[in-house]
Amino acid sequence: MNYLLRSLIVCLSACSFAAIEPFTTEAFNKSIADGKRVVVAVKAVWCGHCMAQQSIFKDLVTKQPYKSMSFYNLPYFGAEDDKAFLTENYINEYNQNHPKQPCNLASRSTILVIDENKLLACKAFITSETSIEDLIRTPL
Repeated sequence: MNYLLRSLIVCLSACSFAAIEPFTTEAFNKSIADGKRVVVAVKAVWCGHCMAQQSIFKDLVTKQPYKSMSFYNLPYFGAEDDKAFLTENYINEYNQNHPKQPCNLASRSTILVIDENKLLACKAFITSETSIEDLIRTPL
């Protein structure tokens, strides 16, 4: 019994520090101000691609170098103010520089990677761990 209780405490402690948080502009801005790389995932609860991505994210946030990054979920439906904020401050510039591979928050399972206040990568519908890790590690 004592072993089970200790195991549960360790598990809960680890889970509380490694999480994928709901997107808020305030939390996002704090992560950017703190110099963190930020990963934003557009998520729909019924989306199979999104579920596969979430499973990978839950594993990644417990490992280095991903532990020091911030991971946020942006709902596919709603959150129009947050989507407008990201579009105005990051996506429009990215799309000007990447006209053949534009970023679009209207696609579910879209992953954004932002570092040093710049959108570095944007891709939808990727579900392999290797592809997601490669995207997140996009160099500055």
